[in-house]
This record gives sequence, C-alpha cells and structure tokens, in this order.
Amino acid sequence: MTLAGKTPDFATVKAILDRLVAGREDNLTFLHSSAFGWGNKAALLAAESRPYNSGPSYRLIDPTLIGVGRATETLLYKRLRSA
Repeated sequence: MTLAGKTPDFATVKAILDRLVAGREDNLTFLHSSAFGWGNKAALLAAESRPYNSGPSYRLIDPTLIGVGRATETLLYKRLRSA
C-alpha cells in the first residue's frame, strides 16, 4: 500500500491500524483506555491514550493539527513511525 504524497482516507487508515493490532485487540483498552479506538472516523478523531488507565490522557490526533499540514506532529503519527 503506497500513500506517498496522498492523504489517506479513513478506510485506509483503519485497515492499517487493524493490521497493526491484529491478535492484540483485547488488550487495547486495558493498555490505552476505554477512549482508545477507531471503529469509525469520529472515534479515531476522539481517541485518547491513557497508559494503563492512570495519569494524563493524550489525544492520538490533536484537533488543532487537522487540515493544516501538520499530520507528522500528531501522537498517532509519531507512535506509528517509532513502532
């Protein structure tokens, strides 16, 4: 799947995320919080990670970074690049 120079649609992003967590889905809410998921676009845009449900939570996609050419600054992008 090549996305170079293209903005992926939600279905493409969801497919990538689903593939990355395949076989570990049951642990996601335990590890990241009940607000962690991407069943639909709205859920992904509102998704938060709160490691082990303690401490502060972090938005996977900061709303201020949407549509302004700053996707590489989102937590989701940073975590996927370091995976």
